[in-house]
Amino acid sequence: MLARMSVPGEIQPSAIDAVADHAWHCQVRVILGPHPAPSEGQRKAVEADYDMTGGVSVINVRASFLRYFLKRFGIEESAKVKVPQDQHIILLNRKDVMDAHSARQEA
Repeated sequence: MLARMSVPGEIQPSAIDAVADHAWHCQVRVILGPHPAPSEGQRKAVEADYDMTGGVSVINVRASFLRYFLKRFGIEESAKVKVPQDQHIILLNRKDVMDAHSARQEA
């Protein structure tokens, strides 16, 4: 079921050129790491859960999906680093990601 569609309409060609969709074609590099507070064993478990190498997981996210990605992992701009029980991972390149996120919102 499509939640945002009450009555299907006629399909019409889009006036938007897919090649010009910068947010779809632009990738944002998101670097995640384990929360710094837990014990070494707990950090190792988080590293394994998130397939981290050397305590880091690098994920390329389409700019158009960045907002949803940050929200899903609980690392959106408004989120402060919470206790490790609530937030297992942190955003290691917050400034770069937030700059990309802000640029997306302004576009």
